[in-house]
Amino acid sequence: MLIDWFPDGRRLAGQEHLTDRSHAGIAIHEVGSQQIRWLTDFGEWPVWLQDSRRLLFSHRSKLFLIDGAGGTAKEILALPQNSLGSVGLSADNRTIYFTLRAAESDVWLMTMK
Repeated sequence: MLIDWFPDGRRLAGQEHLTDRSHAGIAIHEVGSQQIRWLTDFGEWPVWLQDSRRLLFSHRSKLFLIDGAGGTAKEILALPQNSLGSVGLSADNRTIYFTLRAAESDVWLMTMK
């Protein structure tokens, strides 16, 4: 499970990796309890916002925002398919950082004589 600590250290947000290499979704764990509360059945790279209420996460080259108390995930950015990687936020939450995956190649033509 990849995790991000809640700002007060009482909760963790994470994603679960299943044995078939898929993701079970975004969940919150209350430290000291045995309970995991699932917010979504999709997504990865959850990050808490400074308001200690909302989470930012990615899924299939889209960024989503969701309230940690529950609710529907809202899409806030879509990029070309399979290009979005990990997500991060600046300390003041004014800048979103993310990695992009790109494949590049050269094509060479050879004539046999």
